Amino acid sequence: MKFILPTIGVLGSVFVAQTGLADISDTVRRRDAVALYEFKDFSGNTVKDTSAVAPALDLAIARPSDFLTIAPSGLSFNKNRNQIYSTVPATKIINACKASNEMTLEVWIENGPSAELYSGQYPAKIPQPQRILSLSKGINQSSFTLGQFYDGTEKDQYMVGVRNNGQGTTRVGEAVLSNAVTTKQNEIIIPSFETNPANKTMQKLVFTLSKGQIASLYVTDRKGTTYISQTTQKGFTSTDPNNYFSNWDADARLVLGNEYFSDMSKFNSEPSVSCQGDNASKAGCESPNRYWGGKLYLVAIYCRALAKEEIFGSSAYQIVQNPALDIDLSFQISPTLVRAQNIYQRLTGVKTPIVNPVLKDMEKLLLLNDTIGAAAIATSQASFYNITVRDFASRMSNRDETINTPLNDFTATVIGAVRDETSAKSLLTDNMVYVGDTSKASVPSDDINDILKSNNHYQALDTGRFDLSKVLVRTTQKVFDGKGAVENPTPAGLLTTRQWASAHAIAGTQRRMVEYTFREFLCTPIDRVADNTGPDNVIGRDIDRFPGGSYAKFTSTCRACHTIMDGFRPAFSQITFNSNMLMNTVVMSSVKTQEEEDMGKGVWTSDEPGASYVIGKLNKNKEVFPSGRVTSSDAWVNNAIFGSNLSTFEWKQTSGKGVADFGKLISESSQFPRCMAQRVFKSVCKRDPASSEDNLIKQAATEFATNRNFNLKYLFQKIATSDECLGSN
Repeated sequence: MKFILPTIGVLGSVFVAQTGLADISDTVRRRDAVALYEFKDFSGNTVKDTSAVAPALDLAIARPSDFLTIAPSGLSFNKNRNQIYSTVPATKIINACKASNEMTLEVWIENGPSAELYSGQYPAKIPQPQRILSLSKGINQSSFTLGQFYDGTEKDQYMVGVRNNGQGTTRVGEAVLSNAVTTKQNEIIIPSFETNPANKTMQKLVFTLSKGQIASLYVTDRKGTTYISQTTQKGFTSTDPNNYFSNWDADARLVLGNEYFSDMSKFNSEPSVSCQGDNASKAGCESPNRYWGGKLYLVAIYCRALAKEEIFGSSAYQIVQNPALDIDLSFQISPTLVRAQNIYQRLTGVKTPIVNPVLKDMEKLLLLNDTIGAAAIATSQASFYNITVRDFASRMSNRDETINTPLNDFTATVIGAVRDETSAKSLLTDNMVYVGDTSKASVPSDDINDILKSNNHYQALDTGRFDLSKVLVRTTQKVFDGKGAVENPTPAGLLTTRQWASAHAIAGTQRRMVEYTFREFLCTPIDRVADNTGPDNVIGRDIDRFPGGSYAKFTSTCRACHTIMDGFRPAFSQITFNSNMLMNTVVMSSVKTQEEEDMGKGVWTSDEPGASYVIGKLNKNKEVFPSGRVTSSDAWVNNAIFGSNLSTFEWKQTSGKGVADFGKLISESSQFPRCMAQRVFKSVCKRDPASSEDNLIKQAATEFATNRNFNLKYLFQKIATSDECLGSN
């Protein structure tokens, strides 16, 4: 029985569907192939081995004149009995694979007009696949086989079997070379059976067997550009896990288009009767021939398991869903297993059936009272990053605080930092941003056009459905200086990302930058920080001290918020957002007016004495109250240290300089770890914490900030495994 599992990348004794570009590079092939046949260079009756590994294992063509056509860049087999074989044992393949305990087969195939077996069902009427590639001594002495299987009902498949030392039989059929891996029915292209003609008739096939006893078989689809795969672990157990291939025959030959047999008289004539079904017992149908008809364009044999990124190329890290799980009808459901399922679903953001084998691993740790260890299994899943952490970060990245926002540099940086277990304090201070690794994700990556002046890079990661837990890489922040991309002279993590600036530094006077820093990282609306006893000497000239002609109104309403925001806003005095990018006055040429900045000619800077690096909008509207504060540098003052703010934030620092110093102040507030705990609780428990759960938030925040070095991944694990979270709906 099968169950479709709506999650990402679970391996077991199951089939897992996956797609990716068929893109093994020629560099990998020429560097690592132990034997390589490109069918471009024929000499007499010989197919040349063009690999770089000596000695060359050239292949002899048994009957080239009668039964074989040599086509440009390919080897075309007629539908007749033949074999192409190494005249000496394939020693270099046998020894290299025994030494590495791994292998990969890469074959480019074009099938003939029919897949039907004319060579009979031998022995014992067991349906047999035609042999495309084999390492063998004969029909019952194969070390590995790639075949095309036909069972008489047009259910056609490719199969790959490998004889290892845990399985003695080499018969291909019911006992399939240590349980061979096969493609699903109807996935191989056979021209005569195609009801909707395929775009490409050639298919690329890759088989890997790794030291971890994972066997994988990949074949391109009917468009010829995408790999479909079946992956299985079943049957590849071994009595000696350090050497799967110890019982391979030392004198086995490499063969194309048939099994190997030294007695050339076995090339008997074509039988005059059909050898299908019950006819297999008729005279002439007992032949050991397993000849195949079609065309080969490339055969490469590697003695290592190629990595997924080497096979799939740029799509190796795209998100994969809906693998099918085998269901054990004797499966026992325990309360601990249900708890594991609950933890998994809260951390990954996806539903999973109780039969998911990952849950059994989590259950074992829960029974040992290792709840964090169990949660760590769930946080190792790709969906934890691609769904749960992404939503957690997305809410903080935009003014509407919604998860319905495109992927951006702010969100990607949080995901990367959680994955790398970077201190959350660094998110507000360090020179870092996460981008897609172009060796793993083929997305637009021009520094200026795709990252600094647009969201193209992150949008492509999003629409391409790349696994962000695999493709993101940390780098330093850059800004545009009017000519090119240069290092950001004033980096401060999330506070100097393009997304944060686009949400809060566009227009306005940088007060929103302060307001939302408090809101997102301290979970404190600015009106709760307001202090009407605070000094007004930091408040800008654009704020009227006599609104409606009343100074009392200013002192009772306006001053309370502005004494906080205006004290801090010089931290952001050197950056703004315009012309679709973050502008920095330190590196970008200055212009005299806002209009010139709007046209993209440069950044408008203040004309006040000593304020040449201050953005112009901080000192605009000076006629409103000329005696107000003139911002001349990025030095700021902390006025949130009086009254109730003293106990809320517990700050000791009263002033600072620049946005990174401001970020450091925020991260050192006692409210910062508490806010992160509250946000994590909402992400995994799907609600705000109740007042009765305040002890959990305090405990988790304290541990997060002390023993765990502000590790956000741990904070997710801690809260998701709490009784408060698991007991809620």
